[in-house]
Amino acid sequence: MKSKLLEFTFIASALMLMASCGLQVRQNPNVSGANPVINVPTEKLYTVGGIATGVMYTLTSAPFNYTDHLPNGIVLTINGEEFPITANGNFTFSKKFESGDEYKVSILYPGLPIPSNNGAGPILYLNCDLTNATGTVIDANIVNVLVDCHIDDIPYKDTI
Repeated sequence: MKSKLLEFTFIASALMLMASCGLQVRQNPNVSGANPVINVPTEKLYTVGGIATGVMYTLTSAPFNYTDHLPNGIVLTINGEEFPITANGNFTFSKKFESGDEYKVSILYPGLPIPSNNGAGPILYLNCDLTNATGTVIDANIVNVLVDCHIDDIPYKDTI
């Protein structure tokens, strides 16, 4: 009898410890006499994203007026992982983050040369600025990274 009481005390203590760690123990209702099933909670994962503007650009140069873009768009990196953006609008990185993870977005190739007047004009550059490019994910998706690209006659020399 004493060993059964000791066994019960041990099992009850183990269940209380597991419950305090967030584990749930339940009996499988479909199987008679089955061992308990332990559910281990998983971490919720979050994404980082935002809005890109100016990736599709308009060049107005007589007699040619056209909207164009770099064939492969621009390439952003998030914590070293490359992510191409080929159009204006919303984007979300494929990389997932846990709450408390830090993120850093940068532009892989700043100051990309673009054609001007179908190659007959001066060399122009698609430069992009980043806003809200670094931070910490805290229990929510990040949706406010802004990529604002514009045409300049000089390239950015430093990575952003």
